[in-house]
Amino acid sequence: MRALGFASAAALLSAILALSASGGCGGDAFTAGPNTDASTGDGSSSGGGDDAMPSEGGGDGPPMVSGQTVYVATTGKNSNSGLDPQHPVATIKQGLAVAQGLADGGVAVPSVIVCSGTYAEDALHLYFDASLAGGYDCTTNPAKWARAPGYGFPTFDSKVASIITYANTTPQLATFSIDGTISTKASVDGFFISGGTPPSSAPGPSLGLELGEGASPVLSNLVVSGGGGQAAATDAGSIGVRIGKGSAELKNSVVDGGSGKGPSSNGFGSIGVRVLAGTPNIHDDVISGGTGTCTGGYSSVGADVETSLTSAASDALTKLVVIGSDASATPTGPTIGVLARSATMADLDLVGSVVYGAGSTSGTTLSVGVELDSGGTFTLLADRIGAGSQNAGRTVGVEVTSAANVSIVNSEIHAGDVPVTASGSTRGVLLMQAVTKASIVYDTIYTGANGGQDGATAIEAQNGVADVTIENDLLLGSGTTGSTGSANAAVIAATCAGPGKQIAGFDFTGFVNFSDLLYCNDTGQSNGLPAGITVALDGVSTCKTTCGNVIVTNTCITASPNCQADTACPSKPPTPCVQSILGTSWSATNDGYGASTGDAGIASTTWQIEPPGDYCKLTKGATPVPGITDDLLSHARSTSAPTMGAVEYTGSTCAM
Repeated sequence: MRALGFASAAALLSAILALSASGGCGGDAFTAGPNTDASTGDGSSSGGGDDAMPSEGGGDGPPMVSGQTVYVATTGKNSNSGLDPQHPVATIKQGLAVAQGLADGGVAVPSVIVCSGTYAEDALHLYFDASLAGGYDCTTNPAKWARAPGYGFPTFDSKVASIITYANTTPQLATFSIDGTISTKASVDGFFISGGTPPSSAPGPSLGLELGEGASPVLSNLVVSGGGGQAAATDAGSIGVRIGKGSAELKNSVVDGGSGKGPSSNGFGSIGVRVLAGTPNIHDDVISGGTGTCTGGYSSVGADVETSLTSAASDALTKLVVIGSDASATPTGPTIGVLARSATMADLDLVGSVVYGAGSTSGTTLSVGVELDSGGTFTLLADRIGAGSQNAGRTVGVEVTSAANVSIVNSEIHAGDVPVTASGSTRGVLLMQAVTKASIVYDTIYTGANGGQDGATAIEAQNGVADVTIENDLLLGSGTTGSTGSANAAVIAATCAGPGKQIAGFDFTGFVNFSDLLYCNDTGQSNGLPAGITVALDGVSTCKTTCGNVIVTNTCITASPNCQADTACPSKPPTPCVQSILGTSWSATNDGYGASTGDAGIASTTWQIEPPGDYCKLTKGATPVPGITDDLLSHARSTSAPTMGAVEYTGSTCAM
């Protein structure tokens, strides 16, 4: 791993452990408080945890049974039997060969136990049901090996790690390949796996770990890096984990895309996790796109999904931290946290996760938190999504270019940051092209501190988008202006009038630091917000389309005429639902990501701020909390203006 080097994995995770994502309609993305298991890993866990990150998985590993267990150590010899702790073999490849013999002899799931150390492996493959476990202490008591404390999540102690490296003796794309009809009885737990650099005569992605041909093992407590390959055609230069088929489970692991170089056009530099097909269950992981470069395509992507992963199928992406690029990266192309793309109308659910697009502070391109391109049905539920920072270019929290139906619910979205004097724009949610239906409800969307010359907008619906519902949201503006007529409008719509009007509902929403509620491209006009703020979207004022909205300007430090509710209809949403109210900051320094020294975020579970619906108070700032000083993009928190926050107030589960 590059900026996330193996030795720094523990430091990264110690920062991420304190994360607690948006509460409500799905609960916290990460368990926080007294129930959090933040131990350093004593090897005594029962294995697997409770599916709430952070937790320890793997524990003591598989039982060591005579005649069913193979032992591997750097001090061993491949001429040894490998069948007792004092006669280990020297390579994991030989250990698997011995285990294959046990399986042929009738052992259902033989175990391969690997001592701490570095193993330069050549064409390493697992193609039968076996339990492969690393991180063992074989020196304290050579006759009785034991799992080393801190071998896996959340500590990932490199001093006790079993490290698998690319031997570079036989041309190979993946350092470790798992394929064949491997069932969920198989497992790989407790390894550091680093991709290599394939020879220039065989360009293609360098992979840390590859799964194909229906392989469905349980993968846990891994640290995987993609290496430094050179892509051919439209491929990627390096990939941490590539999943082809099957229903593997990946949990409690750290994955980095590596430092690959993309093709000259339409490809990728590096990708953390790529899912090509199958139904993998990916949860409770930290995933980074790496430091890849690509002049004609994407520099780096945290997670690239090309198949359907949904809650209904129990394989949604859940409880993840996904970063588009490493902190040290200098991208030459766009960086994206999560990218969903498919030609087959694939669906995706992203639940209870933190996603950050990252990007370059000196870049002139694009940084996106979540991009949805495959035309299916998408649900973002209880997520925290941040775009990134650009010196010039575009930043977008959530970009949807094609979808049958998209629902963004109970999420916190940061549009990113482009200096007000630079060419570019920021958008919280950008809906483009063929989006058939969109529902944006119970969310907090912040436009960023600056929005470039083209301005900052919370939500934009471009031509081709239909049936957009915006309800029970809190939209926070930057208070800045740009050069376009739509600058500093909370919402931009391509069509507001006639049969093609796009806004289906616009109710119970708070608008802070915007001069206009809605800018309509078809009329070229903004709907201003004077004393009465009801907007007649369909030519008449009805509660169906504009009801209970509240506008708060940047002068509303105290109660004033500039902070009013629409009195035409009730100004509160149905019980028990409330608008998504945010806290004041959720970032900490030196956690390894973002525009300055870090903004992956450490949340304060005690920083609940205002009661629901009291938008006027939001402009007053809040009492500082020790250790939390800035927002998702390292903007210093303010005592007089809203700052993107850590803790949402979302109340009970909300009906969509």
